[in-house]
Amino acid sequence: MTVHPKNSVDWLLKPLKQVPLESATREVLGGKALKCWELAMNGFPVPEAAVISTLAYDAFTASIPGLQDDMRIGLHGSVDQVSSVVYRRDSSIMKLVSSFGREVLKRKKSIMTNPSLESEIRGDVAARVVVQSIQTRIQSANLSDELMAQIKGFVASFPAGTTFAVRSSGTYEDMAMASFAGQYDTYLNQKSVEDISRSVILCWASMWRNHVLEYRR
Repeated sequence: MTVHPKNSVDWLLKPLKQVPLESATREVLGGKALKCWELAMNGFPVPEAAVISTLAYDAFTASIPGLQDDMRIGLHGSVDQVSSVVYRRDSSIMKLVSSFGREVLKRKKSIMTNPSLESEIRGDVAARVVVQSIQTRIQSANLSDELMAQIKGFVASFPAGTTFAVRSSGTYEDMAMASFAGQYDTYLNQKSVEDISRSVILCWASMWRNHVLEYRR
Protein backbone atom coordinates (compact mmCIF):
# COMPACT_ATOMS: atom_id res chain seq x y z
CA MET A 1 0.00 0.00 0.00
CA THR A 2 1.34 3.41 -0.95
CA VAL A 3 1.09 6.62 1.06
CA HIS A 4 0.88 9.53 -1.36
CA PRO A 5 2.25 13.03 -0.86
CA LYS A 6 -0.69 15.42 -0.51
CA ASN A 7 -2.37 16.25 -3.83
CA SER A 8 0.21 14.21 -5.78
CA VAL A 9 -2.39 12.33 -7.83
CA ASP A 10 -6.11 12.70 -8.35
CA TRP A 11 -6.81 10.19 -11.13
CA LEU A 12 -7.54 6.47 -11.28
CA LEU A 13 -6.72 5.54 -14.89
CA LYS A 14 -4.98 7.33 -17.74
CA PRO A 15 -3.62 6.30 -21.14
CA LEU A 16 0.12 5.95 -20.65
CA LYS A 17 1.09 8.81 -22.95
CA GLN A 18 -1.38 11.16 -21.22
CA VAL A 19 0.13 10.75 -17.76
CA PRO A 20 1.19 14.25 -16.63
CA LEU A 21 4.78 14.90 -15.67
CA GLU A 22 3.93 15.50 -12.00
CA SER A 23 2.38 12.02 -11.79
CA ALA A 24 5.33 10.26 -13.44
CA THR A 25 6.76 8.78 -10.25
CA ARG A 26 7.29 5.27 -8.95
CA GLU A 27 4.88 6.05 -6.10
CA VAL A 28 2.03 6.76 -8.55
CA LEU A 29 2.75 4.56 -11.58
CA GLY A 30 4.87 1.75 -10.18
CA GLY A 31 8.23 0.76 -11.60
CA LYS A 32 7.22 -0.93 -14.85
CA ALA A 33 4.74 1.72 -16.02
CA LEU A 34 7.18 4.48 -15.10
CA LYS A 35 9.88 2.94 -17.32
CA CYS A 36 7.38 2.58 -20.19
CA TRP A 37 6.30 6.21 -19.74
CA GLU A 38 9.92 7.38 -19.86
CA LEU A 39 10.53 5.39 -23.05
CA ALA A 40 7.38 6.79 -24.67
CA MET A 41 8.26 10.37 -23.71
CA ASN A 42 11.69 9.93 -25.28
CA GLY A 43 10.29 8.77 -28.61
CA PHE A 44 10.73 5.03 -28.29
CA PRO A 45 7.93 2.78 -29.62
CA VAL A 46 5.75 1.61 -26.71
CA PRO A 47 2.48 -0.30 -27.15
CA GLU A 48 -0.70 1.59 -26.39
CA ALA A 49 -1.53 1.14 -22.73
CA ALA A 50 -3.41 2.58 -19.80
CA VAL A 51 -2.07 2.94 -16.28
CA ILE A 52 -4.16 2.40 -13.16
CA SER A 53 -2.66 4.60 -10.48
CA THR A 54 -1.75 3.53 -6.97
CA LEU A 55 -4.52 5.88 -5.81
CA ALA A 56 -6.99 3.45 -7.40
CA TYR A 57 -5.46 0.57 -5.46
CA ASP A 58 -5.56 2.52 -2.21
CA ALA A 59 -9.20 3.50 -2.79
CA PHE A 60 -10.06 -0.11 -3.61
CA THR A 61 -8.47 -1.53 -0.45
CA ALA A 62 -10.00 1.27 1.67
CA SER A 63 -13.45 0.20 0.45
CA ILE A 64 -13.03 -3.23 2.11
CA PRO A 65 -13.77 -2.89 5.86
CA GLY A 66 -10.73 -3.45 8.06
CA LEU A 67 -8.49 -4.52 5.20
CA GLN A 68 -5.91 -1.73 5.32
CA ASP A 69 -5.40 -2.21 9.07
CA ASP A 70 -4.84 -5.93 8.52
CA MET A 71 -2.46 -5.15 5.64
CA ARG A 72 -0.32 -2.95 7.89
CA ILE A 73 -0.24 -5.62 10.59
CA GLY A 74 0.44 -8.37 8.06
CA LEU A 75 3.49 -6.45 6.83
CA HIS A 76 4.82 -4.84 9.99
CA GLY A 77 2.92 -6.20 13.01
CA SER A 78 4.27 -8.09 15.97
CA VAL A 79 3.36 -11.73 16.59
CA ASP A 80 0.70 -10.62 19.09
CA GLN A 81 -0.82 -8.14 16.63
CA VAL A 82 -0.88 -10.72 13.84
CA SER A 83 -2.48 -13.26 16.14
CA SER A 84 -5.14 -10.74 17.17
CA VAL A 85 -6.17 -10.39 13.51
CA VAL A 86 -6.50 -14.16 13.21
CA TYR A 87 -8.62 -14.49 16.34
CA ARG A 88 -11.08 -11.86 15.09
CA ARG A 89 -12.10 -14.20 12.27
CA ASP A 90 -13.58 -17.65 12.95
CA SER A 91 -12.55 -19.03 9.56
CA SER A 92 -9.00 -17.79 10.11
CA ILE A 93 -8.83 -19.53 13.49
CA MET A 94 -9.66 -22.85 11.87
CA LYS A 95 -6.95 -22.29 9.24
CA LEU A 96 -4.47 -21.33 11.97
CA VAL A 97 -5.17 -24.43 14.05
CA SER A 98 -4.92 -26.70 11.03
CA SER A 99 -1.78 -25.08 9.61
CA PHE A 100 -0.11 -24.89 13.02
CA GLY A 101 -0.81 -28.57 13.68
CA ARG A 102 0.69 -29.63 10.35
CA GLU A 103 3.78 -27.48 10.87
CA VAL A 104 4.33 -28.78 14.41
CA LEU A 105 4.12 -32.39 13.22
CA LYS A 106 6.53 -31.63 10.40
CA ARG A 107 9.07 -30.10 12.78
CA LYS A 108 8.39 -32.25 15.84
CA LYS A 109 12.01 -33.33 16.36
CA SER A 110 13.29 -29.75 16.18
CA ILE A 111 10.69 -28.59 18.71
CA MET A 112 11.65 -31.37 21.14
CA THR A 113 15.23 -30.10 21.20
CA ASN A 114 14.23 -26.42 21.09
CA PRO A 115 10.78 -25.84 22.72
CA SER A 116 10.87 -22.08 22.05
CA LEU A 117 10.62 -22.92 18.35
CA GLU A 118 6.92 -23.67 18.86
CA SER A 119 6.16 -20.00 19.55
CA GLU A 120 8.13 -18.96 16.45
CA ILE A 121 6.17 -21.44 14.33
CA ARG A 122 2.89 -20.12 15.73
CA GLY A 123 3.84 -16.57 14.70
CA ASP A 124 4.93 -17.63 11.21
CA VAL A 125 1.73 -19.62 10.65
CA ALA A 126 -0.45 -16.77 11.94
CA ALA A 127 1.25 -14.36 9.52
CA ARG A 128 0.59 -16.72 6.60
CA VAL A 129 -3.07 -17.04 7.59
CA VAL A 130 -3.47 -13.25 7.74
CA VAL A 131 -1.87 -12.86 4.31
CA GLN A 132 -4.18 -15.52 2.84
CA SER A 133 -7.16 -13.73 4.36
CA ILE A 134 -6.07 -10.43 2.80
CA GLN A 135 -5.68 -12.06 -0.59
CA THR A 136 -9.10 -13.73 -0.37
CA ARG A 137 -10.86 -10.48 0.57
CA ILE A 138 -9.22 -8.63 -2.32
CA GLN A 139 -10.27 -11.36 -4.75
CA SER A 140 -13.86 -11.22 -3.47
CA ALA A 141 -14.30 -7.46 -3.92
CA ASN A 142 -15.34 -5.39 -6.95
CA LEU A 143 -13.85 -2.35 -8.61
CA SER A 144 -15.62 0.97 -8.13
CA ASP A 145 -18.15 2.09 -10.72
CA GLU A 146 -15.87 5.02 -11.57
CA LEU A 147 -12.86 2.83 -12.34
CA MET A 148 -15.04 0.32 -14.24
CA ALA A 149 -16.34 3.17 -16.41
CA GLN A 150 -12.81 4.37 -17.15
CA ILE A 151 -11.67 0.87 -18.12
CA LYS A 152 -14.73 0.58 -20.37
CA GLY A 153 -13.90 3.90 -22.02
CA PHE A 154 -10.30 2.87 -22.68
CA VAL A 155 -11.32 -0.50 -24.15
CA ALA A 156 -13.93 1.19 -26.36
CA SER A 157 -11.20 3.28 -27.99
CA PHE A 158 -9.86 0.14 -29.71
CA PRO A 159 -11.42 -1.94 -32.52
CA ALA A 160 -13.81 -4.70 -31.48
CA GLY A 161 -12.00 -7.96 -30.75
CA THR A 162 -8.80 -6.30 -29.52
CA THR A 163 -7.13 -8.35 -26.80
CA PHE A 164 -5.35 -6.84 -23.83
CA ALA A 165 -2.73 -7.85 -21.30
CA VAL A 166 -3.14 -6.92 -17.63
CA ARG A 167 0.25 -6.61 -15.98
CA SER A 168 1.56 -5.50 -12.62
CA SER A 169 3.47 -2.28 -12.04
CA GLY A 170 4.30 -2.40 -8.36
CA THR A 171 6.08 0.38 -6.52
CA TYR A 172 8.81 -2.13 -5.61
CA GLU A 173 9.22 -3.51 -9.15
CA ASP A 174 12.21 -2.86 -11.43
CA MET A 175 14.39 -1.44 -8.69
CA ALA A 176 18.17 -1.56 -8.86
CA MET A 177 18.43 -3.97 -5.93
CA ALA A 178 15.31 -6.08 -6.63
CA SER A 179 13.50 -6.60 -9.93
CA PHE A 180 10.50 -8.57 -8.59
CA ALA A 181 10.57 -10.35 -11.97
CA GLY A 182 7.84 -12.97 -12.16
CA GLN A 183 6.56 -12.34 -8.65
CA TYR A 184 3.16 -10.87 -9.58
CA ASP A 185 0.55 -12.22 -11.97
CA THR A 186 0.08 -11.33 -15.65
CA TYR A 187 -3.14 -11.97 -17.58
CA LEU A 188 -3.03 -12.20 -21.37
CA ASN A 189 -5.65 -12.23 -24.13
CA GLN A 190 -8.28 -10.39 -22.13
CA LYS A 191 -11.17 -9.12 -24.28
CA SER A 192 -14.18 -8.00 -22.27
CA VAL A 193 -14.31 -5.18 -19.75
CA GLU A 194 -15.42 -7.71 -17.14
CA ASP A 195 -12.44 -9.98 -17.81
CA ILE A 196 -10.02 -7.07 -17.71
CA SER A 197 -11.51 -5.75 -14.47
CA ARG A 198 -11.34 -9.17 -12.88
CA SER A 199 -7.72 -9.51 -13.95
CA VAL A 200 -6.89 -6.15 -12.35
CA ILE A 201 -8.23 -7.45 -9.03
CA LEU A 202 -6.35 -10.75 -9.34
CA CYS A 203 -3.18 -8.87 -10.20
CA TRP A 204 -3.57 -6.76 -7.05
CA ALA A 205 -4.28 -9.89 -5.00
CA SER A 206 -1.08 -11.52 -6.26
CA MET A 207 0.88 -8.93 -4.26
CA TRP A 208 -0.31 -10.77 -1.15
CA ARG A 209 1.21 -14.17 -1.76
CA ASN A 210 3.63 -15.49 0.82
CA HIS A 211 6.50 -15.89 -1.66
CA VAL A 212 6.07 -12.26 -2.77
CA LEU A 213 6.25 -10.99 0.80
CA GLU A 214 9.31 -13.16 1.47
CA TYR A 215 10.99 -11.73 -1.63
CA ARG A 216 10.11 -8.21 -0.49
CA ARG A 217 11.72 -8.83 2.91
